[in-house]
Formats: sequence, C-alpha cells, structure tokens
Amino acid sequence: MPKHISSSAKELLKGILTTDPNKRYSINDIRSHPWYKLEKHERDPEGIIIGKDNVPVDPAIVQKVELHNHNKENIKKCIENNRHNHVTTTYYLLLSKHVRSGGQSLADISGELYKARSAH
Repeated sequence: MPKHISSSAKELLKGILTTDPNKRYSINDIRSHPWYKLEKHERDPEGIIIGKDNVPVDPAIVQKVELHNHNKENIKKCIENNRHNHVTTTYYLLLSKHVRSGGQSLADISGELYKARSAH
C-alpha cells in the first residue's frame, strides 16, 4: 500500500479486503473502526426513496417544460417513475435554475416547502 496512507486506514482496508469471509470485516466492524469514526456519518440521508416516497412534481416547472414541446402528462409520468431521459433532464435543469435564482419549489427536497409538506 502507498506510504502516505495511515496505518489505521491500512488496517481497515486489509480487514475489508480479506478474502476469507469469516475473517473479513462486517459493516459493524467497519463502523466501529477508529479510522472510520474520524468522520461523522449520518444514518438517514436527506432525500426520497424511489418506490416508497412519492416524487414531488412542481406544476410551475412542468409548465416550463411544456414550452419545450413536451406533453404535460408524459412529463409527470417520467418524473414520478424516476426516468432518466431528456424530459426529466429538462425538468431538473429548470428546477435547479429556479432554485439557484432564489425561487422555492415543493420539488426541491432540500427546500423549506418540501420539508413542510413531508412533515405532515
């Protein structure tokens, strides 16, 4: 291993990469290792879980996407089904531009409108 890697990190990597499954570090071993504990790790990431949570759709952003010759119902369907295509790319770019310019949206999962809505 490279010399610039700390001995604690090397020990953790060796434990993770051990080929013997009985000796290999488990998730609990990794999380309790001193090197891993150097950083704070959040248990619940912010966001939504596709298939469990409803994907928020902002009607105002949908209207902007419609101006690019897309069908309103298809736009909603693509977003709600977490499609990765030109329709959702256009939607998320417009949403990002809206939020960066100071706008609020219920589809901005880091924004106050989304947090207030999901708290209910």
